[in-house]
Amino acid sequence: MKKLMFIFLCLVSISTQAFDRVNASIDRIYAEDFGFTFLVGNLDGSQQCGGSHFTVYREAKPHFSELYSMALTAFSSGKRVEIVINKCEGNRASVDHMSVYKD
Repeated sequence: MKKLMFIFLCLVSISTQAFDRVNASIDRIYAEDFGFTFLVGNLDGSQQCGGSHFTVYREAKPHFSELYSMALTAFSSGKRVEIVINKCEGNRASVDHMSVYKD
């Protein structure tokens, strides 16, 4: 019984990462030496980091090129994006993944 209780407590204490999702339109894109950053407008609600800057790091994302292409496509076509944030770095949100969709 003690062993079962110990296992239960271990499982309960495991933290899972909660991803924040936001919908917005991309207003500006900045190419930087570590990756790219984009500034959003028409943000539906607020995001956990408090700002409107979202960053994608080249070294951290094996699908960096695809994310950059999606951001450029959304910006050029005026489409909205759903951005999934994996962590905050100051007031910038680090992007885990995103999607482009029609209104």
